[in-house]
Amino acid sequence: MNILHVNDVANVGYTLVKELVSMGVNAKLLIINRGNVTLRSSDSREDFVVKIGNGPSRLQSILSSSWDLIHVHYLRTYAYIASIMRMPYIAHIHGSDIRLAYDNSVYEGIIHRLLKRFSLSRSMKALVSTPNLITLAKSLSPNTSVLYLPNPIDTRYFTYTNAQRLSEYFTYMHDGVDLLITMPTRIHFSTKGNDVLVKALALVKPSTSYRLVMVKHGPDLPRLLRLIDRFDLKKRIVFVNPIPNKLIPGLYGVSDIVVAAISKREVFGITALESMACRIPTVNTWSKKYYVDAEFPALPYGVEPLSKLLENLIEDPLLRNNIARIQARWVRENHDSRIVAMKLVQVYKDLMNI
Repeated sequence: MNILHVNDVANVGYTLVKELVSMGVNAKLLIINRGNVTLRSSDSREDFVVKIGNGPSRLQSILSSSWDLIHVHYLRTYAYIASIMRMPYIAHIHGSDIRLAYDNSVYEGIIHRLLKRFSLSRSMKALVSTPNLITLAKSLSPNTSVLYLPNPIDTRYFTYTNAQRLSEYFTYMHDGVDLLITMPTRIHFSTKGNDVLVKALALVKPSTSYRLVMVKHGPDLPRLLRLIDRFDLKKRIVFVNPIPNKLIPGLYGVSDIVVAAISKREVFGITALESMACRIPTVNTWSKKYYVDAEFPALPYGVEPLSKLLENLIEDPLLRNNIARIQARWVRENHDSRIVAMKLVQVYKDLMNI
């Protein structure tokens, strides 16, 4: 079985290929950035990364190899190429790639809608990384077989032990404060909900002191700063620069509470899953509609539900510990990368009639 993964979205491509290789599958990962292959940690990736040159040789390199199946992450350029060239491929949808089809602009909306519909209809199967994307994918291409494949989390790396070990890089954040609430995402109101978080914290009146850590990067930063001033929360905010992926467990480890994303989409993204795997109580909007087996409290979208949950978590360490324990178990049972990779291998076998 020879599988080529193209692109790496939120580390999903890398994590899946790593597990596939460990299972004996001949899997490779192709990462192209402005014509060049980029390796964020080449020492651990070079064994299964396809290294190709610039220009026309990129496509030639893809076609000249005998792949049984091409697994394309992100429903854009390389999914379009695969569909035009009639290559056997899976389209793996991650979120914004398909939501752009519903944009009102001519380019992002109309043109991409046609291209996405075309590439979905030509794919052997469409995978979606969160369950709420099934409806969007089916609305574009009703006849395409769509399957929800949970985002894979390496639960051997994202662990409580590793988070505590790496937290030494961030111990300065806890100086002079009882609780650290971290939102380790870029400043983007529409997808991350930083604005909703700030408004919710403005309503929280805890007896325990706390600070909020946010990554100082993104298009909505100026608006966020104005919001922080408006609610007089400047003394509670700590901004940090983007953090290397290998140290992310440490940021979770130094945090008492992690706020992953507050969104109307009500599903768990990578940040939420990683921090939950590290046994850190994690706040994320989600619905029983998509996760019927989750045994921790669901959080609907809105300022008031969020402020109430945050206040309860800030005031009650036992509640934090109980939620963290249940969340960690749930991630291990549903998103462990080894389990997800085994499901993916079965998908491949079904498509190849093995």
